Amino acid sequence: MQLKPEQRAIVLGPATVLTDALGDGRAESIRYGMLNSGRLRALIRLDGGSSAAAPQRRLALWVIGPSPRADVRAGYTAVADLAGLDLATVTGDLVADVIAALEDRPQSAPDAAPLHSRL
Repeated sequence: MQLKPEQRAIVLGPATVLTDALGDGRAESIRYGMLNSGRLRALIRLDGGSSAAAPQRRLALWVIGPSPRADVRAGYTAVADLAGLDLATVTGDLVADVIAALEDRPQSAPDAAPLHSRL
């Protein structure tokens, strides 16, 4: 993905590509690189029926944030699996959690409470 360090993106695609085991070493390597970049801030699996074109296909979202600064926590990705949940009833919480995941926050002390963990 060709993003400038300060840019953000939302990627919507099949869960089989974004979240499931791929079984292809090159594809796994590319996905692993994104996971380790510090830019993947949220990974969300949606329930089946999210796509009118293919109602049985599960979709997933990647929320990509700006490149982390040296003084910002790294290695945290909010994860949610919304299988069996009505998206309309969790949208408010989901949006709040994604916004929290995008925020660059200073690293906390090792014994500090998590910055966000509701997803």
